[in-house]
Amino acid sequence: MPRRQILSSEEQERLLVIPDDEIILTRMCFLNEPDIALINKHRRPANRLGFAVLLCYLRGPGFIPDKSSAPHNGVVSRVASRLKLQPDLWPEYASREQTRWEHLTELYRYLELSPFSRSMQKDCIRHLHPYAMRTDKGFMLAEEMLSWLHNNNVIFPSVEVIERTLAEVVTLANRSVFSTLTAQLEKQHKSALDSLLISEGEQPSRLAWLLQPPGKINGKNVLQHIDRLNSIAALGLPDGIVLDVNYLGRYA
Repeated sequence: MPRRQILSSEEQERLLVIPDDEIILTRMCFLNEPDIALINKHRRPANRLGFAVLLCYLRGPGFIPDKSSAPHNGVVSRVASRLKLQPDLWPEYASREQTRWEHLTELYRYLELSPFSRSMQKDCIRHLHPYAMRTDKGFMLAEEMLSWLHNNNVIFPSVEVIERTLAEVVTLANRSVFSTLTAQLEKQHKSALDSLLISEGEQPSRLAWLLQPPGKINGKNVLQHIDRLNSIAALGLPDGIVLDVNYLGRYA
């Protein structure tokens, strides 16, 4: 069975992006004197520019630009201006994969960042679990995940890893919700609920009938709605289960 997709393609595309906001870009590209001193230890102009751009990305939004595409133009131009370099040096830097990885290792130490390891992923899942119990909106969960990673000085993983982490969280939360809702059900309750899924011929199932909206207020619709309420009462479900449903429903 295919794994459920938590983030839509559009949400994945906008998850790790730098907004075109002057204030955000200016704050992101601020370099203090210790930063400048570290940057200037690198001799080549292209290396200084690339190192500084990576520094701004890691300390700001918490991720590095995709090596298959150029960083935000606003970031490169601001950093280049601060260092008195030409912004068109980036392609030269981007072609040096080994240099890029050496710089990232140096920056991880300088910024005291931790990789998104499996143990860190487990901690992240534990943090997100209560949130996933309250909502299944993927982008809200993703934003909370990135906020937690940023507050804990953890390097953001790829969108694919974020998606897999959220899928694991949602799966665990769904199991918890299911356990909460079914904890009080006896065998006869489960049999009664299963019977709601049965349909005869082309007729809709009993569950589909129960889920029909009440419709306009008139005598016929009111009687049908009362009939549906009586059918639910006839299931004989435990009284306390209503409290569990209401508790979970508050966060839906």
